[in-house]
Amino acid sequence: MTSPQRRAGRGPSDLPHPRQVGDLPHRWQLGELPHLWCRFPTPSVLSPVLRTAAAIFAILLHAGCTPPSRPPPLDPLPIDQAVETINDNNRRIVGVLKAEGRVIARVRTSGDRVRTFDLEGILIYAPTDHLRFTLKHDLAGDQLIVGANSEKYWFHDLTAEEPPKVRSLDRLVNGRDREFPVQPRQIIEAIGLSPLPVGAELHPMRRPVQRVESEDQQLLFLDYDGTGAPRLEKEYWLARSDPRLVRRIVFRDGMGRIEMESQLSQHQPLGDIGPRVPFHIVVDWPLEGSRIEFSVSKWQMMMDKGKDLPAFQPPAVGQVSDAGGAGL
Repeated sequence: MTSPQRRAGRGPSDLPHPRQVGDLPHRWQLGELPHLWCRFPTPSVLSPVLRTAAAIFAILLHAGCTPPSRPPPLDPLPIDQAVETINDNNRRIVGVLKAEGRVIARVRTSGDRVRTFDLEGILIYAPTDHLRFTLKHDLAGDQLIVGANSEKYWFHDLTAEEPPKVRSLDRLVNGRDREFPVQPRQIIEAIGLSPLPVGAELHPMRRPVQRVESEDQQLLFLDYDGTGAPRLEKEYWLARSDPRLVRRIVFRDGMGRIEMESQLSQHQPLGDIGPRVPFHIVVDWPLEGSRIEFSVSKWQMMMDKGKDLPAFQPPAVGQVSDAGGAGL
């Protein structure tokens, strides 16, 4: 009768003695030794010495496989050239940009109520100050609309029994409205596709300075209070790798706290003539407790569209949303 040990396969007596491991066939020593584990349902039947030898052998094999080294960072650019690199990419936008994808968001609305969303997102942008960002449910339609143009900005939570908030730009204090859970005007800059001020249009006191780190070249924009004391207002982190693109943007308040922070990644060129655009966008407003993560599935550049789209007009009280299309 065949013993249980024989029915299960080779038993411990079939394994080479630990002293004979060096005499294993050449193919076992190079690559097939780990397959001994696959021959036995329970590792307990293996000799402790052989198990130790196999572990050491695997470590040595792994140690010999070194990952490819990363290329050294590029030399930092002069400040004006760094600004021009950013603006050159953004000047490639012709007409209107439209992005679609999935949005996971946390928004602190009125009454300190926190709303969470996991919906389709549609972003429409026309340089340099027109934006509409919509969160849309497949069945229920628009749930949240944020927008801005050259005169007004707005926020509308359609899940709440409240009219939309629409205000003129003169209500902003340092580019921010403290009653808004997300800042429409800041979203425009957060996606990294708005031009930076440069050249003769910029007062000498507002020219950026820079800080160079191992992986980034940071352009720092300063503001000044009534006494002339400087404070850090905005940071644009330009990657020191090819292609040089903005991967992080930070806005700070008068106390130096982070007011808005965006992280941009997975850039891809938009056609042959379009800009490189980020396919993953994360924007945080830590003071408001709000956050938007936008995983873009598709970008479009509609060269025949302009700022006159209905998308860039604020909603009226009692207006029914048109499911994010807004004239597109």
